[in-house]
Amino acid sequence: LELSFKIGGVIAGVSVDEGDRVRAGQVLATIAMPEIDASVSKAEAALAKAERDAARVRRLAADSVTTRTQVDDAETALQVARADYESARFNRRYAVISAPAAGTVLRRMGRAGELASPGAPVLTLASAGRGTVFRASVADRDLVRLGEGDVATVRLDAFPGRTFRATVLEKGAAPAAMTGAYVVT
Repeated sequence: LELSFKIGGVIAGVSVDEGDRVRAGQVLATIAMPEIDASVSKAEAALAKAERDAARVRRLAADSVTTRTQVDDAETALQVARADYESARFNRRYAVISAPAAGTVLRRMGRAGELASPGAPVLTLASAGRGTVFRASVADRDLVRLGEGDVATVRLDAFPGRTFRATVLEKGAAPAAMTGAYVVT
């Protein structure tokens, strides 16, 4: 699983390294909050102003001192302010990456102080629920014979005499620059 932030920002910290075991719900990385908190505060202030304005226009309308258009405009501004506030609060919740399941950190792409783009992977997690993930480099002549979903048999020098049943999850779209081989997961 590739884990990323929904929003962009400066990474405040990444609390795990490659190879670390994590539990479901554990906080793995966070974005610096000052800018996010400021946007929530700004949206909250705009909402309070829109509520005051709408209440004032409603009172004026009750006294027949304002037009229906002004009431409608104030109500629309209030709806927009509420939506902006909810959006800012939603984004604050997604300034944290938590482990969606227990597993092992396979790769760490982000570091504290770096700028994270929305949706750009910061960590790769092997979920215990998905089983073990194995990546192999293969030549182009072998890549063309493999398809996603194909069953494979894997043998590892670390486990002599044992074979492991595997399923091809993904084929690399481009060869590695140094080796010319394609990565198959």
